[in-house]
Order: sequence, then C-alpha cells, then structure tokens
Amino acid sequence: MSNKKDFIKKDRFKSLEIAASRVSENISEVKDEIMETVVSRFAPKDEKLSEELQDSSVVEIDISKLSSAPEQWNFYQPLPDDKMLELVESIKDKGLMHPLVVWEQKDSYMILSGHNRKKAVEMLYEETKDSKYKAVKCNLIKMNEINEDEAREIIIDTNWIQRQLSTVEKAKSISEKYIRLGRKKHLGDGVKTRDIIAESYGISGRMVQNYLSLNQLIEEMESLLRENHITIKSAVAISRLSKDKQKWLYENFTSKQLSSPDIKNIEAKMTKTQIEKLLNAEDEYVNVNIKVPANKKAELLEKVNQWLKELN
Repeated sequence: MSNKKDFIKKDRFKSLEIAASRVSENISEVKDEIMETVVSRFAPKDEKLSEELQDSSVVEIDISKLSSAPEQWNFYQPLPDDKMLELVESIKDKGLMHPLVVWEQKDSYMILSGHNRKKAVEMLYEETKDSKYKAVKCNLIKMNEINEDEAREIIIDTNWIQRQLSTVEKAKSISEKYIRLGRKKHLGDGVKTRDIIAESYGISGRMVQNYLSLNQLIEEMESLLRENHITIKSAVAISRLSKDKQKWLYENFTSKQLSSPDIKNIEAKMTKTQIEKLLNAEDEYVNVNIKVPANKKAELLEKVNQWLKELN
C-alpha cells in the first residue's frame, strides 16, 4: 500500500482513476493566479488536514540545496527578462508569497514548481547580499512519496495552469501527459486517455488530439509554428505527412502557401505532385459588373484594389 500523504493522493496529481476527480471546482480562479501555493491549489477540503499540511510540509531550504529538474522534464522556456524583473520586484516588495514545490533527493531538493522564483531570489541575493534571500519556503515532497512519472506530471500540470504556454510547449505537455497516463493502470469506465486530459485541462478532446499530432512535426516546421509563421490548423495538416514530405514542403513552399486554406486538404497518401498541384492552384477570376453612384467610383476602386492586394 502506498505511503503517500493524503494531499498527494487527493489533489490534482493523483492517479486519475476517475476522470471527474481531475478537475478542481475553482480551476478558473486557479488559472488567474500566477503563483498559487501547493496547499491552496491542491489540499483537500478538510480544513483541519489543510492546516496540518501547512504546518508540516512547508519548510525553508537553502537555495544552494535546490536543483533544477532535468531539461527533458522541464522543457518550458524561462520568463522573458521583463517578466523576470517584475517577479524580482514583487519578491523584493512583498517577499516570496508562494512556496516552491520540491522533491527530496539524496543530496538535494529537485524543483518541480518554482524555477523562475528560485532564479529571482538568487538575483536578489546577488544584488543585496541580504541573508533573507539565502533560503526560500518550499512545499516539500519526501523522496518516497511520489515516483518519477508523478514528479513529471506535477511539472506539466503546474506549468499548464500557471503559464501562458506557446503552442509548441502545449503540444509537448499534452504528449508527456499522454505518456504518463498511458503507464498507469486501467482507468475504468471506458474513458479515453485523451478525454481525461481534455477534462483536466479544460479543452476539447479534438484539441488534445491536435496537440498530439503537432509532435509529429519536423524541427523546421515546429520552428515555423513557434514563430507564428504558420497556423495551428496548417501545422496539424502538415503533421499528417511523412518527415520526408514535410522537409520537401519546407524547402519548396513559402509560409504563406503553407498557411493557405488549401493546406487543410492535404492527406498523408498524397504524392508530392498532388500536393504541389493543390498548393499552387491558381484562383479563378471572373468579371463583376455593378452600378455605383458616379461620385463613389474612385472610392470603390481604391477599396477593391486594396482588398486585392491583401489577398495576394
């Protein structure tokens, strides 16, 4: 029998044996909080137990004892400089309001949630040399309370809730979540893994499937998506193709062509010739005759020409 604490069993990171239990009643409020404490986010409704958790699991740990999660686990981009400075100023003015989440290791404590907060505190210590920035409050998870998969789920879930993720980061998160759930025991009730993720993250099952598809993109296409040179819909369509055909598309077509409405009609079985014909199809033009007031002719022509330029 597992010896995990109740807050690990009952919170958002439990084994997901019933899909409905994955969604907290106040998830919309949680998404608006950038740095929720683990206790306030994940503690059970029992007030006495919540008080016990606050007393027993939140400890101060020297920042030199904190280690980052492996990059394969924590693949999220750090805060941009302007947001990091805002975080530094917030901690300087108000203190660290929300504990980090750390997992006890043999010689250190691995950060599962709070990499940016830890960096901000380090910056403050380097700037001020104030001893109050040498240690931070952490919600401590003991070594034997969770396993590697559960630790990685914590990283994924907290980043999904707290951060404004890029499309590529969302796709990677969904993929990792799917893998983690796939290793668990039968979930029962015939619920699909994608639907459990959808309910947990507040998105549709189709969107989960789309994000999973994006993980089939080659690096070059992923870069176009990350930089918003192609749309999500285009990327999903392109992901159906083999890596060879994706590479060919990248080398022979513009971002505009790859984001055209025709791209959605691409099928995996299409040959390169068929794809080329689809994307290079010329628009059919027709003459349109309309009557307008004579004094509006110039204005109309100007607007039509501007519209045609935008189309091209």
